[in-house]
Formats: sequence, structure tokens, C-alpha cells
Amino acid sequence: LVLTPDDADGCFPHHVIFSNVTAGPGIPATSTIDFGDGSPTITTNALDTCSHTYESPGVYTVSITSVSDSACTYSNTFPDMITVYGNPTANFNITPNPTTIFETHIMLYNSSSTDVVDYNWSIQGGTPNQSNFEDVSVDLPEGVPGNYNITLIVTSINGCIDSITKIAQVLSDVIVYAPNTFTPDG
Repeated sequence: LVLTPDDADGCFPHHVIFSNVTAGPGIPATSTIDFGDGSPTITTNALDTCSHTYESPGVYTVSITSVSDSACTYSNTFPDMITVYGNPTANFNITPNPTTIFETHIMLYNSSSTDVVDYNWSIQGGTPNQSNFEDVSVDLPEGVPGNYNITLIVTSINGCIDSITKIAQVLSDVIVYAPNTFTPDG
């Protein structure tokens, strides 16, 4: 019995299509497949393909048991056939936040999970407006109060992706003129 996955490893949730490519005498009439993740087994007709989605990271052993048209039973186990990777966790801090229209320089400090190898920043209205550095120094528009979206997309060594968007606030400074002298007649 030979069972082949279309993609043996990936990020969760990982969808796999299995092909039953068994050849030779005793072609299966039915096959029962255990995906190794505790989900219910499925039974297919003859050499039909089937699919399964792995919902959790891990390494999974897949097994197949087939009954031939002459009622013979065959089985095979494929140790560690499927590897499902966990996704990284994107996160960052904005300092200072909020800031003012007169001091619009901010720092973006990455605080993502340690498995991240690639950073992709998108900074609305910022200079720079994109970066691939881990931490970024940014100038937002001076004199323009508002909320500016900042998105960080991170990629792990296994190609898994996560993203997060936060808002940098630029507030108006209130300028109050308070004279230190006055005259009683105006």
C-alpha cells in the first residue's frame, strides 16, 4: 500500500490531499485512513483520493488499511509523514504613543515571537513608509493630528506568517498664551 500526500509539511491549519497509489495484485476495494491526529478515520473506495486538514502543529504518523476485492486485508504505516508548523506571533510597541504634532518622531520596537526571520512593516503616512528591519525609526507628518495605521507582517523560518496592525496617535498640542503682566485700563 502506498499513500502519498500532495504537501507533507506546512503551516497550520494545513490541508493535505492524499493519493492512494497502490499498484499490483490485490487492488483495494476500500481503504481506511487514520491521519494520526486523533480525528475520525475515513473510508474511501478503491484508489480514491481523500483530504484532511491538520488543525494543530505537530508531526503525524499516517496509516492505511485496505481490503481487496478478494477480501484480503493489507495495512501500512508511514511514520512522521506529515509535519505541521506553528505560526509565529507578530507584535510590536510604539514609543511614544500617543505623540504630538510638534514631536512626531516614533520608534517601532519588534516584540514578536523568537522564531521570526523576516519583518515587513507598512507605516501609513510615515517616513519611511515601509521597512524590513526588526526595529524602525519613523517620522509621522508634522503638524497633522490623526491616527496612523502601522502593520507588521512576520514570517518564520518555515514560511509561516502572522500580522498585526496598531495605531500611532498624533495629538494636537494646546497652546495657551498667558500674559505675565496687564494694565487695569486695558
